[in-house]
Amino acid sequence: MNPALRHEILALIADALRLSPDVRVGQLFALLGDLGHIDSGRALGDLDDVELLSVVRQHLADLAGRAHAVA
Repeated sequence: MNPALRHEILALIADALRLSPDVRVGQLFALLGDLGHIDSGRALGDLDDVELLSVVRQHLADLAGRAHAVA
């Protein structure tokens, strides 16, 4: 396990929650699991940290794109 990678994932999850204040933590994890399954065909718990990081980054990019479109 890479502690720096874990820290980055958790920081990005916190960013996602700040950008989506109406989303509950469990909802975010369910969404990340769905996105991970779409990308890899595997459940959230089966993704390695690098794959999860990719999923979280993509979700943040999507959130930023939506925020930009609204502004």
